Amino acid sequence: MIRVAEMSDLEQLCALYKELHEHHVKLSSDHFCIPDDDLYRNNMVDILNSDEWITLVHQGEGGLDGYVVFKAFNTTQPDETPRRICHIHQFTVAENARRQGIGRELMDKVCDAARSIQCDCVRLIVNSNNTDAVAFDREMGFVEDKLLMEKKL
Repeated sequence: MIRVAEMSDLEQLCALYKELHEHHVKLSSDHFCIPDDDLYRNNMVDILNSDEWITLVHQGEGGLDGYVVFKAFNTTQPDETPRRICHIHQFTVAENARRQGIGRELMDKVCDAARSIQCDCVRLIVNSNNTDAVAFDREMGFVEDKLLMEKKL
């Protein structure tokens, strides 16, 4: 079942957030490091208390096994075509719950919500070396729009 997150979900959300972040550290230790556990709690409290972020959770039989954090915004730069964009900030499914359709359900709900508030598109950022996530996003219909490039010095 997918529902809007509540403050009572905080501990489970922090555990999922930590699992997500640890996965990122394994993939890109040159960009990510393991922070103090307070970071997960503080960030998640800020998100749950925010009026701009929406957090949906997938409630499984044993508790939360996935979540997504997103928001909608209007482009405001004078040199950009006016658009309404839904931006996914965090998206994860617990490792032990993957490949069961939970990610698809969460993404479908985000797209439904984005349509209902007249967004033109849904955007997200994914590391190119996170091949499972890239494959999932492509399967969900996402295509590359911009490419972030970096040169190590």
